[in-house]
Amino acid sequence: MPSSARSGTESGVAALETLLPLTLALTGQHRIGLAQALAGLTCNPARIMGLAAGTLAIGANADVCIFDPALVWRVERPAWLSAGCNTPYWGRELIGRVTHTLQAGRVAYRLQQPAATNRA
Repeated sequence: MPSSARSGTESGVAALETLLPLTLALTGQHRIGLAQALAGLTCNPARIMGLAAGTLAIGANADVCIFDPALVWRVERPAWLSAGCNTPYWGRELIGRVTHTLQAGRVAYRLQQPAATNRA
């Protein structure tokens, strides 16, 4: 991967961990509906790529993302799981976080230590 103009950094932005809270922020601002936002992250890309995925239909793989839409957390390196570290959100507080990921019905990821508390 080519380095950017700054020595020691890779090009591109790590976005997987911030994708959900940023998408939820758009729904909170009424820029997009929740169902449309979730479809844009699940069934629509699967359909475009011709994959039998992104659905909770009988016989489909049980690939599921479980999230807490009210979980407040801070983007910090100790809790960062992505290999890429380029993000403009370091130190920013975000709302909404994936708590579990199931792949083919098995837990592939479980959030171990939430970085903050729920806003009620």
